[in-house]
Amino acid sequence: IAEYKLSEVAKRKRIAIIPFRIEKNNFLNQLNSFNANDLTNLINNDLTSYFVQTRKFTVLDRKFNKEIFDELSNLKNTTKIEERVKIGQKLFADFILIGEIYSFKIEEKEKKFLTSDTVIKKRIGTMILNYRILDVATNQIIYSADYEKELDLSKVSKTLKYFTNLVVDEIGPNIIDEIFPIMVENFEDNLLYLSQGGKKIKPGDRFILYELTNKKIIDSYTGENLGNIKKKIGLVEIIESNSGYSIAKLINDSQIAKIEFKPLTFTLKPFRQTPKKNIENKKIKKKDKNLDKVY
Repeated sequence: IAEYKLSEVAKRKRIAIIPFRIEKNNFLNQLNSFNANDLTNLINNDLTSYFVQTRKFTVLDRKFNKEIFDELSNLKNTTKIEERVKIGQKLFADFILIGEIYSFKIEEKEKKFLTSDTVIKKRIGTMILNYRILDVATNQIIYSADYEKELDLSKVSKTLKYFTNLVVDEIGPNIIDEIFPIMVENFEDNLLYLSQGGKKIKPGDRFILYELTNKKIIDSYTGENLGNIKKKIGLVEIIESNSGYSIAKLINDSQIAKIEFKPLTFTLKPFRQTPKKNIENKKIKKKDKNLDKVY
């Protein structure tokens, strides 16, 4: 009896990315350079590429189901047993990623200041959506989040690609961090070898390093284990990224003494810092609040 042997990749957790939904009434693009289908297709493609590069999931393609079905149908007529065993080997997802775009708008806006006759025209893009990870076996929502973004697109040429790249760069890591947090797999010569790599982790990226303790946090009402207490070690910076793993170093060398490496003990979370320019701009806007009114 011939048996079809699955690849090692196929043995990972499996996820299917379903194209996001959007109602036509919720889509407004004054540029008329792309439509709602273009938007959802590109988000789907970028998310698929992101999850493939993380090497944590087997990513199942649901966009070209008809083409896959047609190819499998051709196998029914073959006499080669090594080909026929492929029939019935279609994989099913452990998780599915779904999303709904509540609003997507690209508009030209004018701003005129009372202090002068200057009129500034800006192309502003906004997007509001919700995305969820469902456990297929139980239909349970294991992760859900809202996402909102407003961008000045005045100097952007490839508007759609620019927008969707930013969406995926924020949504993707949030999902991976929830299911597969970045772990320190080895510590050698004062360098940390991390469990994730790919194009989305780049040299110069910074993360916060935590040590997982044995102390658990228990919900007083349900008795559920909410996780272990984490101790913050310090800030690390990526110095090298490969397809399957990356290498980081501690920003402050004095923190190295706190690391007594054991597997499954150290984890990382992205470090996000508000740019100083934005903080300064907010202060200026507050001072000039009465002067810079739009009418």
